[in-house]
This record gives sequence, C-alpha cells and structure tokens, in this order.
Amino acid sequence: MAISHTNAIRYKYTGNSVTEQKEISVTETGAAELNISHTFAAISSENDTTALDEVTGFDFDDASTALSIYIRLDNCDGALAGGATGTDAMCTLKDGVPYVWSKNGGVNFPTGATNIMVTDTEKLIVTPSANAAGAVPVLTVKVLYNPTP
Repeated sequence: MAISHTNAIRYKYTGNSVTEQKEISVTETGAAELNISHTFAAISSENDTTALDEVTGFDFDDASTALSIYIRLDNCDGALAGGATGTDAMCTLKDGVPYVWSKNGGVNFPTGATNIMVTDTEKLIVTPSANAAGAVPVLTVKVLYNPTP
C-alpha cells in the first residue's frame, strides 16, 4: 500500500492593508513511514543544556531512502542528533517551528532544505538550548521512505 505525505509552505504578506498569500506544496509517495512523538521530563534549571534522555525505538537504516521529513520540537529550542550512538548532528530546532524536507525528484523542497536523516540511526538525542527551565519538551518526527530490500 502506498503512503503519501505532503509538505506545504504558506507565505503571507500584508502591507498597506493588502494581503498577498501563496501556498506551495510537494507530495511524496513511499512504501513505509516512521513516526514518533516523545515527551521528555521537565528541564530543571535555566541554563541546563544537558542532553535529554535518549529516544529509542527510532530505527532508521538508510538515510538515502528518505522521501519526506517532518520534525518539530515544542516548548523549547534545541539541537537534534541521531545515528547509532545518537551523536551525529541532524538539525537545530526552534520552539514549534517544523523542519520539513521533501526529496522532490532530487531538487529538495523547500529551497535550502536537505535530507538530514542519518544512516544507522538507533536513537535520537535532543539537547535543549539555554533558558528553558520548566519546559517540557515534546519531539515529533515523521519520515516517509522506501525501505531497501
């Protein structure tokens, strides 16, 4: 059964009481998807930038099989790492701002985005930015891919 994911970017500009809007989207179709949503414990102190408990159960074998990526960190800014030990840098995330990428026939969508998946990922690790005391981070990751035989 084929699975489809659509990444869309909506632009809205308002000036002199005139609003211009445009939405651009790319739909990818693949054979499998990997989805997680993980809630971490509250961050204890203001300048605590210690890596949070690792997210296990996110096994992704081959980064080149990814077709579409959606990653979001809510309630704080932070860095995401993956790989076999969870130490290979993937991206830096702003609170609530998704990182999206579609293969788009090899052209990458949106412009400037790249496939940040790491081959042989067995765990994900989030390192929060400073000034997140009391935050309860929530990591959401969705990846559409075609598994290798």
